[in-house]
Amino acid sequence: MPLQTLFEFHNPSRVLHGPGSRARLGQYLQGQKALIVTDKTLIKAGIVDRVISILEATSIPYAIFDGALPNPPARCVHAG
Repeated sequence: MPLQTLFEFHNPSRVLHGPGSRARLGQYLQGQKALIVTDKTLIKAGIVDRVISILEATSIPYAIFDGALPNPPARCVHAG
């Protein structure tokens, strides 16, 4: 991928964090889709299942990318 000389990124976002925040996912994402970006270790630990159960209970469509790496190289970002 060639380097770009100009790049603009705008991402208005809200961050939910703290006790009870996971339970509010269905309300927070109502009418949207979710992309769960994780790694295989968190899937094996069952942590992702907790999020999936909330999304499914509130009929939020989702997709999972489980190829996340720490300090991801460009190939990982493109795969996501």
